[in-house]
Amino acid sequence: IILEQLKKLGASCDWDRTTFTMDEKYSESVIDTFIDLFNKGKIYRGARMINWDPAAKTALSDEEVIHKEVNSKLYHVRYKIVGSDEYVTIATTRPETILGDTAVCINPEDE
Repeated sequence: IILEQLKKLGASCDWDRTTFTMDEKYSESVIDTFIDLFNKGKIYRGARMINWDPAAKTALSDEEVIHKEVNSKLYHVRYKIVGSDEYVTIATTRPETILGDTAVCINPEDE
């Protein structure tokens, strides 16, 4: 159906060289390329923050994310600085995560 639609749109392609993404030769090529890129260090597994769609249960690219501003509460929490009588105040919109806090990182360039 897709090829017929492309032809009706006037697409100029070599119609004798079409492939289906699940063709065995094509799938093997994708796997071989993946392994090659992995061996070259271009693909890796790591712990990173990603854009996640909980409804589709998949990662999203930055281009797919729709940003919107939301009015919400900002909670301020004081943490005692170890080895000092001083405190640092942080702000969060997610107070339920505070119990999991193990460290606070501060940019030394910040005032």
